[in-house]
Amino acid sequence: MALSIMRIQRVSPPPCQHFVVTLDEDGSVRRLSLHRDDMDILLNSFEHGPKAALILAWLQRRLSQGTPLESLIGQVIA
Repeated sequence: MALSIMRIQRVSPPPCQHFVVTLDEDGSVRRLSLHRDDMDILLNSFEHGPKAALILAWLQRRLSQGTPLESLIGQVIA
């Protein structure tokens, strides 16, 4: 799996905290709308830290795409 952030754009001028994030996921371009406070709350409220939250989010996405759990063992998220 390859995932890279291609662009982060603020929706309106400051002090607006809404952003559109453009990602490249395995060659497919995706756009997410995020609010900075929501992102901070999610990452900071997870007891095992932001890296663990990212791994769980990756697992959830892969499983929702029908990937067998066993095939995710040993995967490197880079």
